[in-house]
Parts: sequence; structure tokens; C-alpha cells
Amino acid sequence: MLAVGQVLGQGPPLPIDESALRRAPASEIAPSDRPVAGSPSSTKRYVIFSDLQCPFCRAEYDRLKPMIDAGEIAVTFRHFPLPMHPFALLAANLSELAGKRGQFWHYVDLCFTRDPKTKGDFVRFARQCGVPPLEISDKLSTDAGSMPRVKEDIALGKGLEIRGVPLTLALSPGGGAVEVIPPGDEP
Repeated sequence: MLAVGQVLGQGPPLPIDESALRRAPASEIAPSDRPVAGSPSSTKRYVIFSDLQCPFCRAEYDRLKPMIDAGEIAVTFRHFPLPMHPFALLAANLSELAGKRGQFWHYVDLCFTRDPKTKGDFVRFARQCGVPPLEISDKLSTDAGSMPRVKEDIALGKGLEIRGVPLTLALSPGGGAVEVIPPGDEP
């Protein structure tokens, strides 16, 4: 994890490759076709790479949530499910199905506020977001594969050489510069 107050080029190694981060355009890191929580017109824009089953990601979400709810910031979510969390990839896929119904951030909120432990918990959240049982069962099949956005997010994360989540990135108001915001630091 990042040390509090760490910035690019200082302190212990970042959970991301700095040179890859500098090369990636902000429009690739925060594409305009993704759901935004908070105020889309805010000049304080963030992107969070996260895992819906990760307790550290839940803590980061808890930290950002009051600012999201107050409309102080805008947050774009990028999936980076970790292999150590057995239901993280399923949760990512189900969140995208919920997103097709305008319920993406509601699903994320359920995952981070209800402390799911089982596959059934994540499935129940999808049902609460209006995802039909047939679509859910398709995602439960091991051969179903990932949703396109989940695949894109994972590929971007690997390209940025992300080594841990949560990873919160601040975008400059002009959309050019990207800065890592350590967990616990004020965005």
C-alpha cells in the first residue's frame, strides 16, 4: 500500500508503474462512457481501480462516499478484481449487468456496505438491482467470460502495471495530468 503523503517519484514503491501512468492519456483512464458517482461537473475528478470483494477497497469507498454524496467530487470506477478474492470477478461482471439498468453505483454501494461473504450475496445484490435471473445464471457459468468493460479495465490495469488496489487517481481539471492519491489522504 502507499504511505500517507506519498507522491509520484517519492517514498516507497507505488502499486503502479509511474512511467506507464504518465504515458496513459486521461481519456483512457477515465473514459466518458462510464458511470460517474458524485457530481459529473465537479472539477475534482477521480478514478478508482477497485475490487468489489476487497476490504481495503471497501475502506477507500467509505472514505470517498461522503464526498461523493455531497457532490464535492466525481468518481469513475475501474474494475481490478484480484485473484485472491474468489467472487471479485463475478461481482465485477454482475455490477456491469446492473449498470445496464442504471444501477451500477447502487450495486457497488451494496457490495461495499453490506459485507458480502458468499456468491449468493453478490447474486442477491444483482437481483435487487433488477438484473434478470437468466442473465445472472449466464454469468455464473465458468465459460461465460467477462463483460467487455471488465476485460478493458483489467487490461488497462495490467498495462499500467497496477500491483495493488485500491488505487485512486486524481485527474487535473484539464484532463491531462494524473496523480496517485494514497489511501487515507484527502482528495
